[in-house]
Amino acid sequence: MRSLWDTYTIGQTYTTQVILKVRTGAGTNYTQKAYKDLTVNAKENAYSSGINKGCLKAGTKVTLQQLKYVGNDIWGKIPSGWIAFKYRNNSYVK
Repeated sequence: MRSLWDTYTIGQTYTTQVILKVRTGAGTNYTQKAYKDLTVNAKENAYSSGINKGCLKAGTKVTLQQLKYVGNDIWGKIPSGWIAFKYRNNSYVK
């Protein structure tokens, strides 16, 4: 199995490829963070209303702080919380 660190580097900036929920922990079993709980920078790059409220927009620059495998998925911690970097064999952050 390939190492997380072959693909992603802590401290590096990456770009979201899709709309992403920011979660309280690594995995879909954790709740989505509310818009009000995001960092100032994340709020500037997230939807403030509607069905995607609190989600980061595609094209958002994020700084990786920590990585974690959850099954075969890769989750990354950013200043606002956790987002899926790779989920169900799809790359959501590059």
